[in-house]
Amino acid sequence: MHSDYNHFDLDQSTGRTTVDATNDEGAGVMEHPYTETSNTEQDVRYASGPVTSSMNIGFFHFVNTATVTSASGTTQSVPVVASYKAEKEGPETFLKLYLVYPYFASGSTLVHDPSFGLQGGLPTLYMIAGGAGIAGLAAVLVIRHRHLQVQRFPKSN
Repeated sequence: MHSDYNHFDLDQSTGRTTVDATNDEGAGVMEHPYTETSNTEQDVRYASGPVTSSMNIGFFHFVNTATVTSASGTTQSVPVVASYKAEKEGPETFLKLYLVYPYFASGSTLVHDPSFGLQGGLPTLYMIAGGAGIAGLAAVLVIRHRHLQVQRFPKSN
């Protein structure tokens, strides 16, 4: 995984781990084990800068089990484990997240459906425009409330 900011939050059983993937950990560092949470779904989040309310945040979700169907049609649930490492490929550094499945016999099928996408933030422009609109409305109400009503009388000749 890669983003412009290259900081990732991994929800693990030990709490949220923030990984700075801007630096290559090098060949001397093995992958770090991903300690899954007690939830079925495991989460990794990433953004293109420091997280604000106006930012879109990317996510990668995976469940901690997969289904193996044998050639005879028998199905069984198998554990999915993960590990991660910041590693350089060419000029860029990536967070590499490895999903590991147990061995299953030839002719069997494995089904595991991780997902990734964007969680939208509230755009800053809308917040600024909304704040300006509310301030303008408040100013109009204050002026109208404090301004003396001018009454016009018809001219008499």
